[in-house]
Amino acid sequence: MLATSDSRFVNASTQNGIDLWQVHTIASAGFPTPKFYRINNSTNAVLQSSFFFHSGTSDDWNASITTNTSNNTFVTWSSTDAGSGVNAQVVSSGKLDADTSIPAGGVVGFTSPTFYNPSTDTTERWGDYSAVTIDPSSTSKAWLVNEKINSTALWGSRIMQVGF
Repeated sequence: MLATSDSRFVNASTQNGIDLWQVHTIASAGFPTPKFYRINNSTNAVLQSSFFFHSGTSDDWNASITTNTSNNTFVTWSSTDAGSGVNAQVVSSGKLDADTSIPAGGVVGFTSPTFYNPSTDTTERWGDYSAVTIDPSSTSKAWLVNEKINSTALWGSRIMQVGF
């Protein structure tokens, strides 16, 4: 069993001007689900907020967020759907400034070849390593790093580039 951590903000936030962008995972309809926030630091008002997930039956967690100077947003997260037999995946998505939410689904960047289960009697930690950073050579692209499974008892990192 994988532990999806708790609802604390665990990744680095991103600030553009007076807007702060942050994401964390909380329970929604019985599933761990990432939720993003765009907060105006001058007024302390939440300007945008929404959940995002891979599917209606997936467990989604370990999310990271960033935004470029045009307020186009990039996210990455981990997802699995044990009921459908889907091993852990690295997923990415995003939204343009004019969009109010990050669409469900996302793009699967990697599906782990096996299920991570090094011990059957202990809940295993998962989700300590996730990041998304704007590409310095092109602000319409971002670099993502997130955890993946190499074998039943060994995890690794997946690095990929995404863009609008």
